[in-house]
Amino acid sequence: MPINITIIGAGNLGTYTGSALQKAYRRDQVRLTYFDPYVLHEQLKDTLRGTKFRYVPADSNFSTIVGDAHYVLLCVPTDQVQKTLEKVLPHCKAGTIISTQTSRKSDEAKTIDDYFSKNPSCGLHYAPLHTMCNPRLSIPEAQNFAIIRHKGPSYETPSEVVAQVTGFYGKLSPKHTVTFESIKEHDDATANTQVLTSINFLSAASTYAEQGRFPWLENKFGNPIDTMLFALAMRAASQEAHIYRGIQYHSNHGNTIVAKSMNMESALYGMKEGARKDDFRDTLSWAKDQVFGSERTAPILSRNQITRFNGQEEIPNSHYFILQWVAGLAANNINPFKDLRAKTPMYTSLLCLADYVFNAEGELDKAIDAFFETKSNGSASRFREEDFIFHDNLRTWSLGMLNDSVTIYNRQYEKMRKKISQQVLDLVHRSRDVVGTCESALERAIRKK
Repeated sequence: MPINITIIGAGNLGTYTGSALQKAYRRDQVRLTYFDPYVLHEQLKDTLRGTKFRYVPADSNFSTIVGDAHYVLLCVPTDQVQKTLEKVLPHCKAGTIISTQTSRKSDEAKTIDDYFSKNPSCGLHYAPLHTMCNPRLSIPEAQNFAIIRHKGPSYETPSEVVAQVTGFYGKLSPKHTVTFESIKEHDDATANTQVLTSINFLSAASTYAEQGRFPWLENKFGNPIDTMLFALAMRAASQEAHIYRGIQYHSNHGNTIVAKSMNMESALYGMKEGARKDDFRDTLSWAKDQVFGSERTAPILSRNQITRFNGQEEIPNSHYFILQWVAGLAANNINPFKDLRAKTPMYTSLLCLADYVFNAEGELDKAIDAFFETKSNGSASRFREEDFIFHDNLRTWSLGMLNDSVTIYNRQYEKMRKKISQQVLDLVHRSRDVVGTCESALERAIRKK
């Protein structure tokens, strides 16, 4: 008898999950049903070439969509999960396991608890999931895949259900499946790794867009770290708007992190405006000790791994993006190596680059000197002008989240994308080399410990 799984949402994550499950099992073992009112049958057949599935038309009722499912998986944007659950849950049969593929679970958990409190004998189960990457840009089976236990006031995921879900969905990433013991544990860990990371990369992408400076096209950057950061920023800019919005918004823990980080960045920026270089250096020295420890350690990335991303003569740069990110971690007392279960390719890459700037011989001093560099007439250098624009963009993205303003987020996103040519976005695949280098280096460093 085949396992029936209904996947609601036929976007990037939904189509990946279904096709990957069918590849992991024999085709007759898993019966896939897809429902997405915004995707036509012919479109889905084209996307899922080689995958056998049942397509449910947009005008179908939910009894038809989920009535015979053993597993129901929601792969819709985070801000649509609650309403979708409200429609789906009443039509699932007893024993069905409900899961979601989102980066933040606290809102949907409230909907689950509300339903179970009103329907204590429904016989349903809830075990959310989290693929820690964009399947379009990464190899998902090489990334962490999380299964989360829910411990709510009206429902707690039984151990046998966690084991069943791990057995079924764990084939998506057999060597990298991780478990979180509660929604809070998962959401706090992902906030620690993803909130500041996503805001910073969106701010960097907005800065490049505003300046109209794209090193892949112009070949003007003379620093390998800048080239690597640019590749990652364009990777962030290529994501659909809802992905990072879903990570950032409605996260209480994330709001606390961003507020403290923004205060720290404002302090650092004020030191630049006041020409307080010694205070700036002391603050970063403190941040280094907080985040990486006071004892000197060899950087995760080697010099050769860094320099191969740039064939020109190296020009010192401030790497202010990295300096204030590390200071933000320190302000929040975040140990960047503690929550590696919730690491993503973007987080791993930024962590490795930050580690290099702070721990490679002389790199931090060079960055600080570059940040306070001025032209002979006393005005800011070209790179420092870039830092000022980054500061403004970082504040706008951060305030949008703190004020829970989807309008600000969407406006910033549209403004950024409008100024980045498709020619640049088409080269996002170059970020895979950066990510691959950083992931391999971090794995080696962990094994050595």
